[in-house]
Amino acid sequence: MSRPRSARPARAAAWFDCSIHEEAPAGDHSIVLLEIHALRTASDGVPPLVLHGSRFRRLEATG
Repeated sequence: MSRPRSARPARAAAWFDCSIHEEAPAGDHSIVLLEIHALRTASDGVPPLVLHGSRFRRLEATG
């Protein structure tokens, strides 16, 4: 991607080239809004990874 500090994890399904647009306090957390400059997806069919129920899971087609 265009920025020198961009990172792309190996076997990522997608990755974004983005910068911080705004940060807002939210109790004991912060909400960070990002400006996306570019988006890429893997060309080799890597399935997406989803965080649900405090666990990472893969989506699978059914049927």
